[in-house]
Amino acid sequence: MAPSPVCSRKNSIDAGDFPHGCHRLPLADMNLAGNTDKLLMAIYDLLQSKFESEAEERDKADEDEDKKNDWKLAAAVIDRILYVFFSIAFVGGTITFAITVAVVFHY
Repeated sequence: MAPSPVCSRKNSIDAGDFPHGCHRLPLADMNLAGNTDKLLMAIYDLLQSKFESEAEERDKADEDEDKKNDWKLAAAVIDRILYVFFSIAFVGGTITFAITVAVVFHY
C-alpha cells in the first residue's frame, strides 16, 4: 500500500503558504507503532507551528525596529531645532556683548 500525501504545500517555508484545511492531531493521541499518516501529520503540525512562531517573531522584530526608527527621527528633528535655537542665541549674544563693550569703552 502506497502512502498518500496528507497535505500538500508550496516550495516555501513561510507559514502563510501552508494549507489551512489539514486536520491537527495532538501528540497525546499519536501512536508511534500505529498509522504512518498520523505520525506524518503530527510532524507536519509541529513544523507548521514552528514556522508560524518564527514568522510572528520576525513581525515583532520589524515593529520594534519601526518604533526605534521613529524615535531616531524625532530625536534628529529636536536636535536640529535646538541647534538652530542655540546658534541664534549664541550669535545674538555675541553681537549684543560686542555692541555693549564698544559703547561702554568708547566714551
